[in-house]
Amino acid sequence: MLAAACASCAGIVLSAAAFQEPAQAPRFRSHSELVLLPVTARDVQGHVVRDLVEADFRIFENGRPQQIAMFSGDHIPTAISLLLDTSASMQPNLVATQAAADAIVDRLGPKDIGQVVAFNSTVDVRQDFTNDHVLLRRAIDSTRADGSTALYNAVYIALRALQRQRPADSDVRREAIILLSDGDDTVSLLDFDRVLDAARRSQTLIYTIDLQIGPETPAQLRGKDSAYVLRQLAEQTGGRTYAVTDVRQLDNVYKEIYDAIAASYMLGYVPLPDAPGGDWRAISIAVTRPGVVARTRAGFFRH
Repeated sequence: MLAAACASCAGIVLSAAAFQEPAQAPRFRSHSELVLLPVTARDVQGHVVRDLVEADFRIFENGRPQQIAMFSGDHIPTAISLLLDTSASMQPNLVATQAAADAIVDRLGPKDIGQVVAFNSTVDVRQDFTNDHVLLRRAIDSTRADGSTALYNAVYIALRALQRQRPADSDVRREAIILLSDGDDTVSLLDFDRVLDAARRSQTLIYTIDLQIGPETPAQLRGKDSAYVLRQLAEQTGGRTYAVTDVRQLDNVYKEIYDAIAASYMLGYVPLPDAPGGDWRAISIAVTRPGVVARTRAGFFRH
């Protein structure tokens, strides 16, 4: 598939034609391998909780308790794909969006890597994964607003790129997508159901920013399904969605998202081969500390 081959090349523009022979969605390689769960914990005030230990967590698959086989709470390298809507409607807010995204780059640690993907009528991987902050900021600041919105294509390409960046089995890396958009997808060849399925099969946290700024009200400016799309991508992967009505909020929103990603835990368990249930296995996380709630992806498919 052309998209899979080109998404790793900085500055390559990908059009909808690249999806004429779509590749298979990401999936687990073996029943016997760890199911990895990115987990974010918050207190009742919504603040991220950073000091939990393995004994504080409980994992459930289809309601059945599972034994934690892997836990990592800090010093985990992170791979972040920054997805920026650069459709024509973004023109009035593009400079503020670029500045806020630049601030995310400045917060990346020495072992973290980032990717910049701009999408309008096509998907443009402006910078593939690197830890070079100068290259990442240059890619962000060089984006220009024009065209329509190929949001689904962009998410799918970012998921596949993160999958290819996954380290050796002995290492663990957080994976996250930060997606900002101000409107409905209008030109993607892939439909939402396929992209959501790929997201649910991944181990990637997706945080979405719903930019609701314009001369019209959000209901007039956007289709009724756009907020649902962004919310589902976030909720099904353990992330969170933010509705932004003032461009001055972007700096704080990006900062909050990065802090949540950097404070997330990685847990893993090995499913029992004879466990009852269908292909889809719902996952839930409980925390024994009072007043703390944990979020992770909704589940995974067993094959």
